[in-house]
Amino acid sequence: VIRATAQELNGIADVSVHEVELDLGYIDQSYPLTLAAEFGWLLRQSMEIRGQGTQYNYEWQTCLNDVEFNDHIALRVLPAAYLDEKTDGASYIAGRMEAIALKQRILALFEEYDLLLTPAMRIVPPEYGEITASEGMTNVSGNTAPFSLMGLPSVSVPAGEVGGVPVAAQIIAPNFDDDRALQGAKLVEEHGRT
Repeated sequence: VIRATAQELNGIADVSVHEVELDLGYIDQSYPLTLAAEFGWLLRQSMEIRGQGTQYNYEWQTCLNDVEFNDHIALRVLPAAYLDEKTDGASYIAGRMEAIALKQRILALFEEYDLLLTPAMRIVPPEYGEITASEGMTNVSGNTAPFSLMGLPSVSVPAGEVGGVPVAAQIIAPNFDDDRALQGAKLVEEHGRT
């Protein structure tokens, strides 16, 4: 669906689409390490983000204190947060370094291309319950999480269907160019549906 969307966009005036390969490196392994360390930090600091203060209101904090952790947190995030603690932050630093390396590869692409277009998920959206905290999570978040980790502006928009199941495209723009990401999303929404 995303390739078909790209081809439809290629027919629009002032749009030229090129397929590129991007080496994701070890971002799949580094994302939980960095996310977990930051999540653990948030919990220890009453939801304070390092250098930014809290972004959560009192009601949200109270709610978090009253709920049990789901399997995703218990099986993926907390073990990685424990690893962060036991390595004195070395696992977090390794994860951040991998994210920086990937960001450099992506920024190099932006020297030639205005936007990147990817599937929002690596698979067709699964049935409820098919994905668990220990199996399949990377297929669900593996295309969006790395760009969130790097802080690049990105937006997901409906792109079509596969077997009656809706799928989305993700548009990624260079640093601080949110408007460009939104313009790309508008193009996909207006012209990309197949």
